[in-house]
Amino acid sequence: MDGYIYTQEGEGIGSFFGNLFKKVLPVATKAIKGAAHIAAPHLKEAATELAGEASKSLIRKINNNKKRQTRITDKFNPRKRRRRN
Repeated sequence: MDGYIYTQEGEGIGSFFGNLFKKVLPVATKAIKGAAHIAAPHLKEAATELAGEASKSLIRKINNNKKRQTRITDKFNPRKRRRRN
């Protein structure tokens, strides 16, 4: 068998792999579609959780930035005392 591979002329090893991929491709396509169908609900749930966490993180960063800005402006513009009623 080894002699056949090394003495092959014209078609080359690409012909061997081409035939192999032609046979494997339909099976692989069905497997990928099946896995995607099974994983879709889990991926949707993960995406919504990720979006929720990202929005919470963004809101936290904005609030921290606002607090930092008010601390900086308070140093330069101190607030007056409020009168108690």
